[in-house]
Amino acid sequence: SGAGDLAGLLDLGLAHEEQHQELILMDILHLFAQSPLSPAYAPPRPPAAQAVRPLRFVRFEGGLTEIGADGPAFPSDNQGPRHKVWPEPFEPPDRLVTNGEWLTFMEDGGYRRPELWLSAGWDRVQAEGWSAPFYWREAEEGWRVMSLNGLRPLDPAGPVSHLSFYEAQAYAEWAGARLPGEAEWEHAAADLSADGVFLGSGRLQAQPAAPGRGLRQIFGDLWEWTRSPYAPYPGFRPAAGAVGEYNGKFMDGQYVLRGGACVTPAGHVRPTYRNFFAPHQRWMFSGLRLARDAGLAEEGVEDSAFAQDVLAGLAAQRKAIPPKYFYDAEGSRLFEQICDLPEYYPTRTETALLRKHAAEMVAHLPPGAALVEFGSGASTKTRLLLDARPDLGVYVPIDISPTALDAAVRSLAAGYPDLPAPPTFLFAA
Repeated sequence: SGAGDLAGLLDLGLAHEEQHQELILMDILHLFAQSPLSPAYAPPRPPAAQAVRPLRFVRFEGGLTEIGADGPAFPSDNQGPRHKVWPEPFEPPDRLVTNGEWLTFMEDGGYRRPELWLSAGWDRVQAEGWSAPFYWREAEEGWRVMSLNGLRPLDPAGPVSHLSFYEAQAYAEWAGARLPGEAEWEHAAADLSADGVFLGSGRLQAQPAAPGRGLRQIFGDLWEWTRSPYAPYPGFRPAAGAVGEYNGKFMDGQYVLRGGACVTPAGHVRPTYRNFFAPHQRWMFSGLRLARDAGLAEEGVEDSAFAQDVLAGLAAQRKAIPPKYFYDAEGSRLFEQICDLPEYYPTRTETALLRKHAAEMVAHLPPGAALVEFGSGASTKTRLLLDARPDLGVYVPIDISPTALDAAVRSLAAGYPDLPAPPTFLFAA
């Protein structure tokens, strides 16, 4: 063989060694998890505290594009040839699914509901008694997770790890979403730099998503399941000789994962890299990013901020819906009735204080001063201040309810005809 062939073999050998570095750490974790001592491979490095923000979906228009490697950038033949694909408009979320969100899935009977699972997946759940991710351990003080840092308390903000394809698919079904196709994943990741939590960081554990906009945790942290079977690309031909067995003979009964993990050498992955495992395997550092068809959003099924807030609130461990959605016309009317209830003392207390102290509250205001009120509602208490200082220049009500704002402005205009027409601000929480 020529010098070019030798260089290609050396590149392949080095890449293969990098794969073994990751596999060795996977083996160590699996071995240590069998010990009752739960030993640690490395001391823990606590993650930076991060607030878990609701999933935000990022739209990609799809259309004609290309995926796959082109040229000798990487010797693994399964990444090519580069070819055209046509993904329809789709929306992946900005981060991975968290441990806390997975707990909600479990509490909702996720491992006990056959309607969520593929048939072969449900057979595996029954045969092997799955009830939680692979390295989770339930204790009196709560869930703990075996990691390369030993047995640690579950971090609700951390990405859920060591999932099988079957588990990832079942969660997506439960969440009203799906797994991304590998063409969608590569199309979304094509223009992103391959920066993330890799082996060189020393973390050895997936980290909570950092604040930011757009797609995060694409590279590093965890390999991400796709719904794509591991199959040859159009025009694929295995390399000649023994090298051709490196990938081609495994293109059967496996699914593709993308992105790399916290135990992957940083230089090993790129947007075109295709990892693959059997759908039942759970020992690898594998996680979950959802996807959904953008067509649903266009039809008004899931695209509104209301739908996103409801989905996020109902998927949280403590169910909640933001109260701002109750402040339509009927909600505003009901709130005013609530304020009149004997049990609701704040309004009566505030009104009594204003009646007693309004004059001294406004005594030092200069003529023409602006009165700004947050949460103005019907502006009934405001009238006490306006009566005490008729020469106030302008009143600026701010509220979350457009109905309440309109009603307050009309009422004040009728009661105080000399008051300049106020600017109004709708607070969109």
